[in-house]
Amino acid sequence: MATRTFFPVGQGAFYAEKHKEFNMVYDCGCMGEINKSKKVVRQNFSKNESIDVLFISHLDLDHISLIKTLKDTVKTIKHVILPLLSDEQKILIGNIHRIIGINIDNYDIINNPNEFFGVDTQITYVESSSDDEGNINDGFVLNESLPRNIASKTPIEIVVNGMNYNWCFIPYNFKNKERSSKLEDELTKAGIDVGKLKTNSTYALNNIANEKDKRVIKKIYESLDGNINENSLVVYSGPYDISGKDSIINYDLDPDELFRYHSFYNYYLESTYDRVGCIFTGDANLNKFDITKIFGSYWETVGTVQIPHHGSLHNFNSDFLQSKIMCCPISFGTNNTYGHPSYNVIGEIMSKMSYVIKVTEKMDSGYVQYINI
Repeated sequence: MATRTFFPVGQGAFYAEKHKEFNMVYDCGCMGEINKSKKVVRQNFSKNESIDVLFISHLDLDHISLIKTLKDTVKTIKHVILPLLSDEQKILIGNIHRIIGINIDNYDIINNPNEFFGVDTQITYVESSSDDEGNINDGFVLNESLPRNIASKTPIEIVVNGMNYNWCFIPYNFKNKERSSKLEDELTKAGIDVGKLKTNSTYALNNIANEKDKRVIKKIYESLDGNINENSLVVYSGPYDISGKDSIINYDLDPDELFRYHSFYNYYLESTYDRVGCIFTGDANLNKFDITKIFGSYWETVGTVQIPHHGSLHNFNSDFLQSKIMCCPISFGTNNTYGHPSYNVIGEIMSKMSYVIKVTEKMDSGYVQYINI
């Protein structure tokens, strides 16, 4: 039995899968009620456990702010997989984070991940790709030794308790240059030297000392809804060997009845018959690539898609809902200032007969899937 959990941390992202003794986490952060969210992390992992692999979709605060809590809670994080960034991207993100008051722990995740996570953690970077066709690379088994860099769409097969286990993760690093260029354009208009922000790692510390400039930069950053990262790591999680799998969905529980009478939403999925695969999207823009194509035939196993960027209309495209009913968790804070989630997004999902699962900071909004492997 495996579980997939979408944890209630509000305006952020914290998702996990437990495959017997194997733990996967995708993002771990939030904005707002940070102390409450830290308790969510501590309640769901312990010092006796290890995180076998942590995927970081991108480096916005609401996706990384709880990683230190996670690291301090568990015995070890064995592998961290994140999008490959250029030196300019790292410096720009680090400078912006410093200006808007993000603490040094999160800065070290960006610039010194080996030092932040320690010698017992292997860091692997996923190279960016613009290939949105279903060309899947040769995979490898997740073990003690991983390459420093891997290509997008490389399956990572897992072993559980020393035995073969028909499950894999397939990361796809989409590079969206428009994302950070919008931020750079607005900063330039405000008279900020973007060139130095991208090339001088101490520029924020030594040259932007007055509160007026800091307020201007923070206002621009927040007005663009955190558009600072070019890269966003999208991850498929599901069966590895999909030959002979039946792609017809077969929920044991009627979702309508479940939503009507239960606060804690959960499904029991049978891997032989149900579409147990999930695509974690982070803050990716679904208008920039086609998730029904990038993972090839693995798309047929997918029954759950995490709706990106807290249900933002800008990041949503409903085309993936055309062919089948989907479970669509949306993580958002009930008091967020961005208007997330968009009611257009909710309407599109519901009009395609799929299911919106609201995951907020309220403890009874957590969403759990049980998967019989």
